[in-house]
Amino acid sequence: MQTRITMAAALGMCALFTGLALSCSRSEKQGYSAVREIVFMTHIAAGENSALYKKTQQFMEARQGVKVTINTVNVNDILNNFTTAAMAGSGPDIVGLDSAGWPIDAAAMNTLYPLTKWLEPVKQEYLQGPINAGRYENEYYTLPWYYNNAALYYNKTLLTNAGAAVPANWAELESAVQKLTAAGYKGLSTRLDGYAIFIFFFQAGNPVIDTSGPEPVVTVNNPSGKKAWEYYTAFHAKYNAFPEALKEATDWDRAYTPFINGDTGFFIVGDWGYNSFVKNAPNLDFGIVPMPAGDKAATILGGYVLSMNKNTKYPELAWEYMRFITSKEQDDTLLELGRAPARVNADTQSLLKINPFYNVFVDQSEVTMARPAVVNLKEVDQILVDSFKYVLFNQKTPQQALDDMEEQLKEFVERNKN
Repeated sequence: MQTRITMAAALGMCALFTGLALSCSRSEKQGYSAVREIVFMTHIAAGENSALYKKTQQFMEARQGVKVTINTVNVNDILNNFTTAAMAGSGPDIVGLDSAGWPIDAAAMNTLYPLTKWLEPVKQEYLQGPINAGRYENEYYTLPWYYNNAALYYNKTLLTNAGAAVPANWAELESAVQKLTAAGYKGLSTRLDGYAIFIFFFQAGNPVIDTSGPEPVVTVNNPSGKKAWEYYTAFHAKYNAFPEALKEATDWDRAYTPFINGDTGFFIVGDWGYNSFVKNAPNLDFGIVPMPAGDKAATILGGYVLSMNKNTKYPELAWEYMRFITSKEQDDTLLELGRAPARVNADTQSLLKINPFYNVFVDQSEVTMARPAVVNLKEVDQILVDSFKYVLFNQKTPQQALDDMEEQLKEFVERNKN
């Protein structure tokens, strides 16, 4: 679907709009009427009644001779469509990318325009996790747009029956799982991927792969990594706490089943799980709390960021539009979709009026961490989950699986060096 917006501003307009200093267009300054067009590729629909459409009209009304085309693309096609076009020297000026690895892959393909010179003076306005999602080889390639994170859902009835308390830290979570399993329930579940595994490493102060230096460094088998791995795998090795269905839960719909059926005390998922539980289990009495803290409070980043095509003819204008739609004055664009803007001063109160349950995810905003900034992040995720499956299927001890994971990650890092 493509929505084309062609409104131009009145002649001679050069004004301040929604608190941002908007520059005069080239046509105003040089006295000609050539239209400057930028294209924004996103998965968000932008029909004429949408906030994104209306706000984009306002952006153009404040600038003479500017046109913005919003190109709505299926979320599963965005990265491939964008990188293919950009590598051929074309493509949209701006693209919305999943913060979980897409920007790094696109930057490594040399398809993105570096934003560091513009972002550095304003990056304090945005949450640190989303900022980190776009940093690759000492350049920033993204502007945060919206974020989500993972929290801990719990079955109130099962916790009451087992005499278990809602946990706030690792010790309390382990105690609650122990009581649940002793009472004949399963303790914990999630989707079978690296999503939850990253969280426990982060909570131990371990990045899995440290990308803060000149070369990526694998950290999973150092003391903090061992602590995280031992803790998470103990839910199986010590308590047999994971439901049998977890072994095949490679998508969220299948992963939800044990929790929806009322067989499992805890479930790790993002905000999208809420509506699934309400819809599919209307009688399920559940609550949501922040991820229980380990050595530190931490959870995993999701959501979308904005990037600029290296081929854009109008980088300044593209940056201006990116800043515009991520500004506080445009929060209703995301609030309409029930999404949390990735800014420090976001209008979270309006979001909570729409989705009161979202307070847990907002409360975790400052401790939401991006995955390692490495190329081919999906392979890292697969290494983590495959290592966990060896433990879950009783084919390796936790330490054997961790040793092998470390070697695989080191080989991955070496193979993916530029």
